[in-house]
Amino acid sequence: MRNLIKLIGLLLVAAAAVDAPVAAAITSEQAVSFLNQQRASNGIPGDLRNRPDWASGCAKHNLYSHETGDYGHSEDPSSPYSTPEGTEAAASSVLATGSGYSEAGENPWEWAPIHLYTMLDPHRLASGYDASNDYVCMWMIGEDREDPPTPQFFSYPGPGTQGIYPDEQAYEWPYTPQQLVGIPDGQITGTNILLFSLGTRGLRADGFSLRGPGGDVPARMVDEGTSNEVGNGSWFRGGGVLVPEQPLAEHTTYTVAVKWRNLAYEEDPSEFVEESELPLLTTPFFTQEFSFTTGATSRQGQESEALEQPVLRLSRAGKRGPFLRLRLTSDRSLRGRSARFVVYRHERGCGPRFATAGSTCGWDQLGRPRVRMLRLHGTQVLRPREPRRWQKATVKVRTSGFTVGDVRFAPAFARYIVKR
Repeated sequence: MRNLIKLIGLLLVAAAAVDAPVAAAITSEQAVSFLNQQRASNGIPGDLRNRPDWASGCAKHNLYSHETGDYGHSEDPSSPYSTPEGTEAAASSVLATGSGYSEAGENPWEWAPIHLYTMLDPHRLASGYDASNDYVCMWMIGEDREDPPTPQFFSYPGPGTQGIYPDEQAYEWPYTPQQLVGIPDGQITGTNILLFSLGTRGLRADGFSLRGPGGDVPARMVDEGTSNEVGNGSWFRGGGVLVPEQPLAEHTTYTVAVKWRNLAYEEDPSEFVEESELPLLTTPFFTQEFSFTTGATSRQGQESEALEQPVLRLSRAGKRGPFLRLRLTSDRSLRGRSARFVVYRHERGCGPRFATAGSTCGWDQLGRPRVRMLRLHGTQVLRPREPRRWQKATVKVRTSGFTVGDVRFAPAFARYIVKR
């Protein structure tokens, strides 16, 4: 059973680059077909059912985002553009800006590993898609397949596949997997290797390796128990992401091996355990091993040459009364443009309200985030309220991508976290 509440509760927004216009909009049926092809070609069940009602919900949320500028996984119920269908779509979908799937079927979330993980998850059974009003929405959460009798393992790239890009510059919000294991945001790594399972109740990587022709390749593992001050790996229940520290070689075969600790083995079995559950409850470890072959230089590397990356910076400038003073500095290219300013507040504690996949203690979000739009200057001061004891405030500022003449600019981000 998936931990959907935690997945929905975290902000899942892709920082899609500004796409070139397409000749015709991709329909929901076409987008779901593209995703099914990508899944099946990597050994992941490619039988997602297209749901027109989900596509309609996505269209309503895209309209809401366009009319209000409130881009994220919730809607303000007081807005005339908010609808029950759009609100449900917001909480159940991966989101992006831009034009979405290309006519060639290129996935707009290919460089957003957390988003891509949600889309390729073998538990999924249905989807719905809409790209309109410069926003993209693909509804993924709501229908799951039943667990198989014995655990099954999957990956992206899939076993025996060829041609995966050897390097990746992951790009999404609120964070990328590599940030959870100490690799700076924006640093180019090897392709993020996504690991999945069906029929498990939680896994922890007890050991892993990535080997090439020359031996072991330095890599870092993110699983559902990984956490640091940036965030946690609860997105990856039943799997994880293996991040090579450096780009992989082109046209080279690599082998991944993971020893998974079976968290179900550590459960206290009741006297009413069904016989079908015994293999899962009596197996302490599972192993997953597969090989894949890289292709040529990544499309992301080629695409990023045409994009300028503007910079936003947030730094602490002091305190006045109950308010913090945060200095926001913007590149010249951003001055005069609008940005979305969001403040999330969380409380630290232990118990059911705070539990995560890896711990009984954690952070619980306090109410809805505060959202407003800013007009950017060279330097300006933001004044969020200081968090109380055992609370934290996360301040985020985001712009959309834009084009000036022939120069294309990627979206810009800044974040600052204050804990007490």
